[in-house]
Amino acid sequence: MADSTVITEQSELVTESWQMLKQDSAALSLIFFAKIFEIAPQAKALFSCLRDDPDSPLEEQAHALHVFKLVAKVALLETVASALPEDWSAEKKEATKAGWSEAFDEITSVLIAEIDAVRNA
Repeated sequence: MADSTVITEQSELVTESWQMLKQDSAALSLIFFAKIFEIAPQAKALFSCLRDDPDSPLEEQAHALHVFKLVAKVALLETVASALPEDWSAEKKEATKAGWSEAFDEITSVLIAEIDAVRNA
């Protein structure tokens, strides 16, 4: 577990970089999804607006969700990295990426728990 100073710094860097990302969210969204589809073209099947085939079986959906989560994390981190100012030090950029990585993991854990709760209700 990282110490509280590192966690606080990462949180501040995520917040600061998020403000930068919001300024050009439309273009960065395109970069984000282009990166996802570049890494895993099969991820297009997760988007009903991009596929023609009927809904896949639940097992395939679970696998697709797992793959999408991994790919989305890579795409998010690469998108964040592309939006950071060039004059930031390598250390500051790495700390920012680490903060986003941890935030992504926490958010997906909460979302998956909520999805599971709804499915099991």
